[in-house]
Amino acid sequence: CNEVLIEAGPTLAGGVLVSSNLLVGIDGTGYVSFGQSGGIHTNLDTILLSAPQGSNSASMYSLADGLLVAARIDIPGGNFSQNGGTNQARRISITRGGVYANVAGSDGEICTNHVDELVITDSGSYSMSAGAQLWTSNTTVQFGNPTFSVFLGHHDVANTLLIDSGGKYFLYSGTHGPRVI
Repeated sequence: CNEVLIEAGPTLAGGVLVSSNLLVGIDGTGYVSFGQSGGIHTNLDTILLSAPQGSNSASMYSLADGLLVAARIDIPGGNFSQNGGTNQARRISITRGGVYANVAGSDGEICTNHVDELVITDSGSYSMSAGAQLWTSNTTVQFGNPTFSVFLGHHDVANTLLIDSGGKYFLYSGTHGPRVI
């Protein structure tokens, strides 16, 4: 599949989906979602979760189980919700009030993320709780009041954690292991 434009609410429950680009709600007309409750989704280029500037509607990717492998996930105002499964991405960019919520499931499900570059800017936020796990090579939280919050999760940074120019990193409970801050 070369490019997938999602304007309804499909779900990948099993099997394999290979796409070049997944554009969820790109037209900005309202709330659109894509769910993954199993299977393997490999996206070769960009997953884009957008929202119109100043709008209360946003597109969403919901990962409940399975494996997501993506070159890039861009969240300019959209939402990524993970309460199970594994996300392996080279780069995640959260901007314009976009949200990534990584919450382990109530039945002891572990949520894991392996990300080379995590960049949070312009009021974007990443939160993790209830045993969620995140491993990054580099994490950047800067410019325009972005936040990173850990509530009972684990964040390991192999190289650099950069918090600058209005960025906030909250470790309420849980662990983190950056080599350089």
